[in-house]
Amino acid sequence: MKIRELVKLRKQNDRVKIAFLFILSGIAFFGISVGNGISCLDIVNGRSEYVLSKAEQITRKDIDLLNSVQDISCVSRELTENVTIKYREEEAAVSSVLVSEEYIKELYGVEDRSSGKVFYMNHAALLLINEELGLSDQAAADKEAFEIKVTYLPDGEERGRYKSAVLVVLQDTMHGDEPFVCTCDSTARLSHGTASVRVIREKRQIEDMAGAQFEKMGFQVEEKERLIETAYEVQLSMVKLEYSILLAVVCVFAGVLLFAGEVRH
Repeated sequence: MKIRELVKLRKQNDRVKIAFLFILSGIAFFGISVGNGISCLDIVNGRSEYVLSKAEQITRKDIDLLNSVQDISCVSRELTENVTIKYREEEAAVSSVLVSEEYIKELYGVEDRSSGKVFYMNHAALLLINEELGLSDQAAADKEAFEIKVTYLPDGEERGRYKSAVLVVLQDTMHGDEPFVCTCDSTARLSHGTASVRVIREKRQIEDMAGAQFEKMGFQVEEKERLIETAYEVQLSMVKLEYSILLAVVCVFAGVLLFAGEVRH
C-alpha cells in the first residue's frame, strides 16, 4: 500500500485512526520505558555508602571482615568533629566527618595533598553556610568545583588559635542533596574510641540495598530509613519500567491487528 493511500484510508476510516492512535501510544510508552530504564541503571550502577556501627569499639578484625566483601572498595573508621570555619572576617559552624586519606581519595578521586588541612564539602553543605561566610548564593547554585583558603578552630580550643586550611567545594554524586563535609585524619586518632565506619560499595545490590548483609555480620546500619527509601525508589522505577514496556507492546500489537484487519477488507 502506498503512503498516499494509507493517509487517505486513515482520514476516511475510524478503525484505522484508532489503529494509528494505538501505535503512536505504543511508541510513546517505549520512550517512557527508555527513560525509566536509564533511571534504573543510574541508581543500580551507582556507588553507595553505608555508615556501620557497633556497641563496642570497631576492631581491626571488623575492618578486615568488611574488606573481604567482594564489592566493597574502601572502608574507613570515622569520627565527627564540630569546627568553626572562618573566611575573611565571617564565621560558620560546621560538623565535619573525619575519615582516612584513602577513603577521601576513593570518594572524590582527589590527588594527595601532602601538607595542610583540607575540608571537602558538597554544594548542599555550602548552601547552609554560604551566607554566614559571605559567599554569594551563585557560588552554591552554580555547582562548580572551587576552593578557598580559610582558617578553622575545633570545638573546645581557645578562640584566636585558628589554624590554616583549604575549603574545597566539589561535585558529590554519592550524597546528592544531603549536606556532607569531611576531612582526613591520622590512623592513630581514628582508631581511638571509634565505634563506626564508613563503607563504599561499588555497585548497589537491588536485593539488599538496606544493608541486611552488614547486619548479619554484626553491624548496625545507620540512616536505614534513607536506604529503604532509595530501595523503594528503585523498586518503583522497576515497576514503572515493566508496565511501560507491557503497555507499549499491547498498544503496538492492538494497532497492528486493527490496521491489518482493515487492510484485508
